Amino acid sequence: MEETLKKNCDLKNQCKFYLKYSTRTSNVWRGLINIYCLGSTPYLCERRKHYYETGSQPNENLMPTGKQIPNSFLALP
Repeated sequence: MEETLKKNCDLKNQCKFYLKYSTRTSNVWRGLINIYCLGSTPYLCERRKHYYETGSQPNENLMPTGKQIPNSFLALP
């Protein structure tokens, strides 16, 4: 299957970010999770790229966008 057609990230069940934040309920968190982890664009995830390039996961507070989670996001449910 072509990379861009895959649905859901193949690493989500071991991803520290997904495991920690996938139960958040705000629209901001749901949007991030739906786009990168559960949608058809996991290939855009910087966390996933880092894992495949280095064999290790970045810290859990690195978003799929490649930026650290802002404090304002952490205050959201």
